[in-house]
Amino acid sequence: MGRIIILLAAAAILCSGCANNYRDTTLYQRSGRTKPIVAVMPVINSSDADTPTWDVALELTEEIRKRIFDSPKLYLLRDGGSVVTAQELNTPDPSGLPKNARENLGAAEFVVVAELIDQHETSYGLDSNRPFLEEVGSVLSVAMRIRVIDVRKGEPQVILQEIINQDHMVSRPYLKTDYTKAHWGTEAFDRTPLGLAHSKVVREIVSRVEGYVVARKG
Repeated sequence: MGRIIILLAAAAILCSGCANNYRDTTLYQRSGRTKPIVAVMPVINSSDADTPTWDVALELTEEIRKRIFDSPKLYLLRDGGSVVTAQELNTPDPSGLPKNARENLGAAEFVVVAELIDQHETSYGLDSNRPFLEEVGSVLSVAMRIRVIDVRKGEPQVILQEIINQDHMVSRPYLKTDYTKAHWGTEAFDRTPLGLAHSKVVREIVSRVEGYVVARKG
């Protein structure tokens, strides 16, 4: 009897682990309604940000897509379109969106266009707006423009357009991070200042997309 209880407990633990790793990637919600279908355009890099071994725009594109793919509220359309389409949809004037954009987006109902407009690191010093922290060596600033477009009707409509600005404190031991070794795609990258900063801004972007798209579709 005791052995049976132990086996059942082990099975429960395993099932619990499976539940924690469950990814809700189906088109339908539990209610039977379809999730909003979202296409994520390739990120546009308009900044001076550069890395030695990988494409920052590709990194941000893939990370945004991964989080939307894992979202229980949205359905990711695998075909994310081209950079050309992303640039067409990134026009400053919302009324100037190309009417034929819908034809290039397949089954997408909503489109996410993101642009990295600034990324720079500055030395951390005395600032009247924040306390001085001796362990901080620099500040990594990231700014991204996010635009969400409703393409369900004949003429695309912008439902969200904003710039997300974030500052990230970099501790002194990480000032000279070697990104040729701790590059995107490695486990070490996730713990680097750049990896942590990009992860935070991507989470913020996806949170905004979820909120506005779900509210729009109703």
